[in-house]
Amino acid sequence: AALQNTPDPEPSRPPGPRRAANPPRPTAGWMSAPHAIDAPTRIGGLLFLLPVLERVGLPAWLQAHPDAGGALPAVVLGALLNRLGVADPAWWLGRPAADDDARRQAARWLAACRRHLRIAIGIGPASLCLRRAQMVITPTHADVWLAFDQLDLRIRRAGLDIDPGWLPWFGRVVRFHYGRRPS
Repeated sequence: AALQNTPDPEPSRPPGPRRAANPPRPTAGWMSAPHAIDAPTRIGGLLFLLPVLERVGLPAWLQAHPDAGGALPAVVLGALLNRLGVADPAWWLGRPAADDDARRQAARWLAACRRHLRIAIGIGPASLCLRRAQMVITPTHADVWLAFDQLDLRIRRAGLDIDPGWLPWFGRVVRFHYGRRPS
C-alpha cells in the first residue's frame, strides 16, 4: 500500500466546488517583492521543498480546493522558515497574509513533508533547507546557485534538486544550479 501523506481535510468545512484542469493562480502580491532579489542566503535548500510538496499531493489538493487560495505554498514555506527561525533575503517567499485556516493547512502540509522527508529520503527539513547559496528571485523565476560543497547525495538520489521548471501552483519557473554563478 502506498504511503498516504495527504493532510486530512477540515472535518467542519464542506469541500469547495471543483474546477476544471485550471491550476490555482497565486494571489496577487503573495510572493511579489518591490524588485528582484539577488542575494546570498542561508536557506538555499528551501525550494527543494517544492518537489516534496508535489510528492505529497499539494498541487492536486489545491486544484480540488480552489477556495483554499493560491498563497498556500508560500504559507507552507513561511511556516518552515518560522520553525527554523530564519530571517534572510529569501524570507519574503513565505510572507503572505495568512488567516488561521491557512496556517492550519500549512502546518498539515509541512507535517506531511516532514514525514515524507524522514521516511523516504532520510533527511529532516532543517538539513534539507539550511544550505549556503545565492538566490535570485524575479517575478517569473526562482534560481538557486549552490556551491559544490552543498551537494547532498540524499537530495540527489531523491531527485529534489532536479529543475522542476514552471510550477503553476507556485507561480514561478524554479531552477537549481551547482557551481559558480555566471556573471
